[in-house]
Amino acid sequence: MEPAGHAMTATSAASTGSARRRVRIDGLRLAECLLGLLAVVLAAATFGAFYDGLRWLPWLAGAAVAGGALVGLCLLAGWRWWTGTVAVTAVLVLLAHAAGYGALSWFGLPTPASLRAFGSGLATGLPKMLAVGLPANFDDDLVVLPVLVVGAAGAGTVALLLRTRRTAPVVLPALLVLVLGLALTAARGGARVLLTGAFVLVVLGLLVLRGNRVSVAEGEGISEADADAVGLDLPARRRRSTYGRLALGLPVVAVVTAVALAGAWFLPIAPGDDRVDPRSLYRAPVEVNAVLSPLVEVRPQQLAQPDDPLFTVTVLDDSDPPLDRLRVAALDRFDGSLWTRARGFQVTGTTLPDPEALPSEASQVRLRVGVSSLPQPFLPVVGEPLRFAGTDFAFDRATGTVVSTRADVAGFGYSVTAAVRPLDRAALDVEPSRTRADEDYTRLPAKPPWVDTLTTDLIDPAESPLHQLLQIETFLQGRQYNRQAAPGHSYGALARTLGTSDAVGSSEQFASAFAVLARAAGYPARVAVGYLLRPSDRDGDSYRVSTGDAYAWAEVHLQGYGWATFEPTPPTEVATPPRSTDVNLEATEAAPPPTGSGNGNDGTGGASGTSPAEQVRLVAVVAGAAGCALLVGIVLLKRLRRLRRHRSGSPAQRVVGAWREVAGRLAEAGARVPASHTAGEVARDLLGSPAAPVSRHVAELAPLVAGAVFAYDEPDEATVARAWTLEHRIRHELGTALPVAARLRALVDPRPLFPRRRPKVRRPHQGPPDVRSRAAVG
Repeated sequence: MEPAGHAMTATSAASTGSARRRVRIDGLRLAECLLGLLAVVLAAATFGAFYDGLRWLPWLAGAAVAGGALVGLCLLAGWRWWTGTVAVTAVLVLLAHAAGYGALSWFGLPTPASLRAFGSGLATGLPKMLAVGLPANFDDDLVVLPVLVVGAAGAGTVALLLRTRRTAPVVLPALLVLVLGLALTAARGGARVLLTGAFVLVVLGLLVLRGNRVSVAEGEGISEADADAVGLDLPARRRRSTYGRLALGLPVVAVVTAVALAGAWFLPIAPGDDRVDPRSLYRAPVEVNAVLSPLVEVRPQQLAQPDDPLFTVTVLDDSDPPLDRLRVAALDRFDGSLWTRARGFQVTGTTLPDPEALPSEASQVRLRVGVSSLPQPFLPVVGEPLRFAGTDFAFDRATGTVVSTRADVAGFGYSVTAAVRPLDRAALDVEPSRTRADEDYTRLPAKPPWVDTLTTDLIDPAESPLHQLLQIETFLQGRQYNRQAAPGHSYGALARTLGTSDAVGSSEQFASAFAVLARAAGYPARVAVGYLLRPSDRDGDSYRVSTGDAYAWAEVHLQGYGWATFEPTPPTEVATPPRSTDVNLEATEAAPPPTGSGNGNDGTGGASGTSPAEQVRLVAVVAGAAGCALLVGIVLLKRLRRLRRHRSGSPAQRVVGAWREVAGRLAEAGARVPASHTAGEVARDLLGSPAAPVSRHVAELAPLVAGAVFAYDEPDEATVARAWTLEHRIRHELGTALPVAARLRALVDPRPLFPRRRPKVRRPHQGPPDVRSRAAVG
């Protein structure tokens, strides 16, 4: 009989385990799952600021729903956890592959090329998301990470809802997606009050539903078997009780969310336009194979023979007056001898990030450019670029410059849309831009005295800012121009050009001179390099541009106009006079370029080193990330150890493991649990401690632990299940009784991870303890 009894017990345990692996989903649980998935979808909506357009929406929402639905099906079918994990992972990988690399697949099936691209996306997706300019296109490597994360969040949410009785942790996956989305889109600015309000409303509704349903189930005081025996409809009783609580709780949640939303909308809080951007801590290098300053290339191109064709541009929507030039580079740093550019290029999507807002008077111009050859990788654009339809390019918003990342730009084609507002030279109310960024465009390192002297002589302080700039322009246009003038645009070269009335200069010198004099007068100015669009080279709406059209001019940042064009070069070219070194200006010799110029330029055109403030911020961020990782690690280690104690080892070891978990929770709650005390003694000591409400459960657990440690026979599975049920109740009631701060502190308390002196499990007549003892429990 005993073997048969053992067989029956084993069969019953197996059937019980099989039933335990399956889950039942009633209406309330289904509502919880739908709310949980909706919370994940709303959290994923924060990625909308990362991408251009709405193509991301069906893929991310589909990933969340697919992950959650597949987990629910696996649990309904009673699949083992590892089988379900493999199935969910496979589906999410296929979904991410289709979203990012569908163009490389064969009728939707992976190909070697698409699999290689997918592997590259897994390895480089996050760095590219940190480096790309926003908004980005939803394709290729920028798709893999969001689809996988959102899908995993949907799967994790449903798993927590159906496999646990916890309340707060079920919103953790959605919260992690929300934090990741907000961190990656911090650079976009703006307050997302409506999205946040919707997320908070759904999360609070889920917590109210979940908390009340679990509380009703735990507070009945009767098992389902006993309820069936006395004819009590326990599920109906649970539904009625839960519905009654929800009828009160959900309106409160709606009112609280509405009040919070109104407060965030109307109160003078931070608008969200100056957020800390984690992406600013990472800058992927964009290699630009170009000369130090494109300005020095203007003269050689003008004098090149024969006149080589460079590109063809078609103006699809022209401005009034028509376009007469295209810019390839804006040079914003001057060290006394050389104009260079800042190097802040980013790979971006079709919609270029953070354009300067221009008034309604500005018009949008569309250009289609076909490149034959270019001396440098800088691509022709105009005005304030808004959209760039092309491949293999990077963009610098500070200077409005686009570069090709290809090794050879021959045959490259693209289209660009830009905002253009031609300067109204008759306007009297034009003011220069005075933002913090404009301060860098007014700096001049080591100015020789003649710069301020000449500036004072040229401008009338009583005139408007625009008239002062036009006075500088008029003075320079009265000089003599010849493209064969001696090269150079340092202080010394400018003094040579401006020193006598018959001195000759090129557009290189005149553009540089205007920018220097405008900066000396306090105006944000820079030098622009590009190509003229000559009417003689026009064919319909298209222009043929060649090396002889290379040119340089100056730009000043004006309110309402953006970077406005000024033409300091004389309109008529004169014959080339003999080179002369006679100069009338005093102190014309330029001071040697300083080793560290006032504008932060190192003389090579590269960005300056990291400042101490940035280093401190980086250290703080790294330290904060390490601290967060440590706290998360503590929580995960405690969770994994609890699972191991619950599922591994002999029945006696699992009962003792339940006691050790209880001891850890009591210590976290502030109760004193000496290793020398038995469970019964600990239960008596709890009566005067913060953990007094759970003393009755500890007292019930004490004889189970004593029997597991000292009894001759192994405890049965019912005893193990009862021990862990008591452990669950103790943990739950402690979490309910403690304040929020104490619960958070207990969650990351590392003390239970440290080893304690463990009670040894001994059995009489089974040999020495080192052979037959169950001392190594837990």
